[in-house]
Amino acid sequence: GSSNVDSIVVTYSNTAVSGDITATGTNSCGNGSTSTLSVTVNPLPANAGSITGSTNVCQGDTVVYRVSPIADASTYLWTLPAGAIGSSNADSIIVAFSNTANSGDITVIGTNSCGNGNSSSITVTVNPLPANAGSILGSTNVCQGDTITYRVPPIADATSYLWTLPTGAIGSSNADSIVVIYSNTAISGDITVTGSNSCGIGSTSTISVTVNPKPATPIISVNGFVLTSSASIGNQWYDQNGLIIGANGQTYTATSNGTYYSIVTLLGCESDSSNNINITTTGIESNTNELGVSIFPNPFKNDLSIQIDGNNESARVEIVNTSGQIVYDGTFSNSLIVQTDHFAKGIYFVKVQSEGLFKIIKLIKN
Repeated sequence: GSSNVDSIVVTYSNTAVSGDITATGTNSCGNGSTSTLSVTVNPLPANAGSITGSTNVCQGDTVVYRVSPIADASTYLWTLPAGAIGSSNADSIIVAFSNTANSGDITVIGTNSCGNGNSSSITVTVNPLPANAGSILGSTNVCQGDTITYRVPPIADATSYLWTLPTGAIGSSNADSIVVIYSNTAISGDITVTGSNSCGIGSTSTISVTVNPKPATPIISVNGFVLTSSASIGNQWYDQNGLIIGANGQTYTATSNGTYYSIVTLLGCESDSSNNINITTTGIESNTNELGVSIFPNPFKNDLSIQIDGNNESARVEIVNTSGQIVYDGTFSNSLIVQTDHFAKGIYFVKVQSEGLFKIIKLIKN
């Protein structure tokens, strides 16, 4: 500062030290006595040194950061990146990086009653945890013996996927899909998936799966032309040509020579094929003997006409859908009109039988 009057403005620089201020009056004749004021100059805090601590962290981490003691600082001011949590007025701070924490700078400044020193900063990269897993897609009602693929939408920031399966279900994957084999001992339970990376795991997604048991393999026997299954319900009979439409009782009377077996379906699950029984008695009519049946129109819509050429005997007609359900069962002689407007659209089989002869015709309902 500088002055030639009775006051002076003094600026204390950052290097100023304690000492005396003196003032002396002067004129052309000389100087008067001097007056002295002793001044104590308190220092600002020194510059903050380097901050130590991890510069590469994960969301969910808790890390300690430190700075060397700052000369003349009575307290310390810390600032943290968004989503990082911590508080301290000393030369160290415990920082919790929340699951929403972002990368940024940690800074510290020494402070005292005179003000603040220069700050020090450290840049921290915050690596994210995997995002929450979305909904798992795949069948929730399966059978022992099934093989099913399950998928989850890609999980942000996941480098790997952790799957868990119900007891008896077999499969392994570190990707966003898994092929699951339900063994014959598999039981109902949950399938879960979690995203994983070097920082940890995200939230888990779960799907509950009902595993229906595979029916026991039926054993069939024969008495004359009557075949009988050991299973009381769920039977579907087959011959060497495939499924026999409408043949879904515990017993079936063979109408032609051939090889017969049964498969049981319960709760949508199929058993293994039963043992085979060969019917070779020549007294049974062959499938090659057919009635002269006309069925029209095909495709049909509201009604169906059935005619037998030159037939005066009672004939039986069954209309069966592709699930083996009999949707019509009746008798007639020469001709018949069946109302079909209530039938669902799809494929049907019409079986007409009379005097030991029969014919099966495939039709389509529009």
